[in-house]
Amino acid sequence: MNLQQLDIISGQTFFTAVDYLRPEQTIHSASRKFYKNEVFKTEGSNEHLSSEAVGKCFVLHIQDATKGIPVAAEGNLDNIYLCESRYLASKKMDRIKNWKACQPEQIRDVELELEAPPEPLNLNKEFPSPFASQEEDAMDVDEEDTESAPESDDGSEYGGEQQGRRVCDIYLLQL
Repeated sequence: MNLQQLDIISGQTFFTAVDYLRPEQTIHSASRKFYKNEVFKTEGSNEHLSSEAVGKCFVLHIQDATKGIPVAAEGNLDNIYLCESRYLASKKMDRIKNWKACQPEQIRDVELELEAPPEPLNLNKEFPSPFASQEEDAMDVDEEDTESAPESDDGSEYGGEQQGRRVCDIYLLQL
């Protein structure tokens, strides 16, 4: 999520944020390839209690990622996500041509201070769809072993269930 606004109502702090989705939370072809830590900007925003936030991370447009990483990330590449497209309500991915135009007004003019990463970011779309392995596993299942479905590996490049939950539960500050 991308923090838009903070409100205090009846002593509780709420924030309004734009939501981002991970590849496994979208509908796409199993042959599609993704960037490491790729997310997709949604059209909507939601209100959340501040207690729901579990940490801070950064979403960079792919063009910004070629220039560096945010200084505020303190070299932690695990908290940097790449966004090249938005995920529309029509279940279609649409490439973002103007990143600033799709940002909330409150942060549109905030410039990120970037620095060289401690190690180069992988900016190649080489990570397969999380559905690709499930499709292959389904084709390899013997007729006798049809009651067990393939399980996702928590150590995958997509981070498994815990990592997928993290993007949904985090608010992102662009400093």
